[in-house]
Amino acid sequence: MIAKGRYKDRIRIERMVADTALDGGGEKTWQNVTMSWAEFQDARPGKTERIANGTTSATRAARVIMPYRTDVTAAMRVVLVEGNRDVRVTQIVSPPATLGRREAIEFVVEDYSPSPKAD
Repeated sequence: MIAKGRYKDRIRIERMVADTALDGGGEKTWQNVTMSWAEFQDARPGKTERIANGTTSATRAARVIMPYRTDVTAAMRVVLVEGNRDVRVTQIVSPPATLGRREAIEFVVEDYSPSPKAD
């Protein structure tokens, strides 16, 4: 059983949506899915470097545990919220795993870095 008192962090789950306006140019924006209490815990130091397209980059990973939901996917992002401020924006990098008897879900996030725009 997951203790409800362990959820001390406020998070917002967001999903990407395409702009459907004729003058929008196909830009993508983020839409709120839910606000929730969760356990947001930074991963221990270790292998935090990744090589992508011949470039080495460091990542900052964290583990998130939140009450059970069926609508959270690896295509979404998580925003850590303190008061009225967004303090950290992360992308979900693993599909959620179900904990217990659908008591909670757990997934891994990394700091969000949008793709650079082509000039």
